[in-house]
Amino acid sequence: MDSKYTPSTKLRDSLRSSFPCPAIHTNTNFLSGQGDGFSSDMIRKKAYANAREAGVNPTGKVYSSQLARKGMGAGKDPEAWIPADDPKGHIARVCQKRGMGCEGSVNVDAPAYEISDDKPYRVADDIIEKEAAMIVEDRGGDLTAQEHTNLKDEVRERLTPADGVCA
Repeated sequence: MDSKYTPSTKLRDSLRSSFPCPAIHTNTNFLSGQGDGFSSDMIRKKAYANAREAGVNPTGKVYSSQLARKGMGAGKDPEAWIPADDPKGHIARVCQKRGMGCEGSVNVDAPAYEISDDKPYRVADDIIEKEAAMIVEDRGGDLTAQEHTNLKDEVRERLTPADGVCA
């Protein structure tokens, strides 16, 4: 056996080749090599047209579907177009504006929300209706209007926490 190449050196060499150097994500190279965020020319053309329609010049920008607001088609959310000159700052500003937290190469703390104890917890009417309907079905019968009202009151009382606070 070659003394230069022991099992431990094989393992060390294998680990060295499997773990690349960590990337440094400065603001200037944060999005380098990312392309523009689109996988096909057809989607890209539509997104660029949508961007221009929304008043955004997409040239030199990367579209982030993670920043895009739900329900907006490709390229339609102006804030989802990340500029190359300040990508991290742009992402942080959008997250802060929308009350979103993020962590990773860009870190923004999620806002802390306080729950007001001014109003006691009230179980939603649709939940009460569904629960009451299941009880009526289990009992196998019709109820009078008064019996139905009483049943809903009982269900609401059973589902509402004793202290009126849902934690």
